[in-house]
Amino acid sequence: MDDNLLDAYLFRVTKIDEKLEDITYLLIIGETPQDNTIAKKRQLVVKEIDYHLIASQIYKLGADEILRRCLLPHKREDIMRETYKELQEDTM
Repeated sequence: MDDNLLDAYLFRVTKIDEKLEDITYLLIIGETPQDNTIAKKRQLVVKEIDYHLIASQIYKLGADEILRRCLLPHKREDIMRETYKELQEDTM
């Protein structure tokens, strides 16, 4: 996937809930965490449908059929800083 596409823009960064860890586990291992209740496991399987593991990155499929990369908390700040820097350079 080419991240330098001309029509690629950062529209919004939203926080993914804590379930992302369990969804990641399900995508990689193929099982739900054993400490979850049956109801939580069912909810997780339903939520997992919208998530995809591509080249070791987690993506969520939106209602508009666009895949959006899920970021770990420590990566969010770096991306926001880089995006802000690029926006400043574009306005100069």
